Amino acid sequence: MYDYVLFDSYIADVNQTTVYLVVPKKCHRYDVPRVGSQMAALVAWVAIELLQPDLIIPRFQ
Repeated sequence: MYDYVLFDSYIADVNQTTVYLVVPKKCHRYDVPRVGSQMAALVAWVAIELLQPDLIIPRFQ
């Protein structure tokens, strides 16, 4: 489906609920952190497609 992975995901079970933490990976081409609203939107979209969560809680800095 994808040539490379856009994010790392961490999974935990909390009180019979599965919690996913999705963190963007570094750019495979330039080896720099992927930051910004466009990357956040892309990572969120791919995570939604793959994980199909019931609830999404964004974290803004």
